[in-house]
Amino acid sequence: MQRQGPLQLNQNTHIKATLNLWQDFLINDNKSMRKWVHYFPIYERHFASFRNKSITFLEVGVHSGGSLQMWQRYFGPFARIVGIDIDPQCAEHESPGIFVRIGDQSDPQFLQELIDEFGIPDVILDDGSHMMAHMRSTFDFFYPRMHKNAVYMVEDMHTAYWSEFGGGVDNPESFMNFAKDCADRLNWSHSRGTVAPDYIGKQTLCVSFYDSIVAFEKGDVWWKDAPWTGEGREGLYGKGVVRPAASPDAPSRADLALLTQAEDRRKASDAQNPELTAANLRLRDEIAALRASTSWRATALPRRISGWLKR
Repeated sequence: MQRQGPLQLNQNTHIKATLNLWQDFLINDNKSMRKWVHYFPIYERHFASFRNKSITFLEVGVHSGGSLQMWQRYFGPFARIVGIDIDPQCAEHESPGIFVRIGDQSDPQFLQELIDEFGIPDVILDDGSHMMAHMRSTFDFFYPRMHKNAVYMVEDMHTAYWSEFGGGVDNPESFMNFAKDCADRLNWSHSRGTVAPDYIGKQTLCVSFYDSIVAFEKGDVWWKDAPWTGEGREGLYGKGVVRPAASPDAPSRADLALLTQAEDRRKASDAQNPELTAANLRLRDEIAALRASTSWRATALPRRISGWLKR
């Protein structure tokens, strides 16, 4: 979606850097960009933690260069913004802190050259050719190499349903169907051997699906390698950790039976000694009233000191 309408404000870079992405987009008077309106809250959700940090952000697809400028304002002065495109004319969109490299997003040699020059990206946004084969080639190259806490996002995923881009609802080669398969691979350790562990399952915290966007968040999922027992992964359900079926502090059936028997004996004793029970209740009320009194609270410190001296 290209910004349209009469809004033409001349804002300096400092003011724009304090805005959220949607506000920045609305008042953009620099190079144009094309974005669907519902993308902006998705960007904020997955990219906000990277703001004002020393990161490398890679966008596949430069187009008119406007989005590279927006990302530079959004991520702040420590971020290195890298754009790649197959169109040589896109090289003119370079500026301080913004780097543009010309090459094919499906060419592993070109992608390796990017890593050699800029290092492994912390965030990747694929807004390139939208061809299924190209999207998959770029993902397969970069994602296994990215560090934990990295984010890999693919947008304009509606093309995954269009045959002219190599997509289709039932086409196993579409990136959307690949992403759906990744949801199963994410849960390989629960599959009872039906899903084999791979780099997706062992390096991914979540796969998030939105209208036309899929986002992958990487992480250290070390717990998936713990041995699986009948109740769960061995050694992972300890004090303060809730088991899948019940709390570790929940009484067993045997404990419940003992508690019931003890309660029955107490009730029987109370029934046999009603006068003693009434006296105990009165004494309990008197103690409670004493502890709530002003004099009791006022003498708390001397009583503690006396207790310490007796020890």
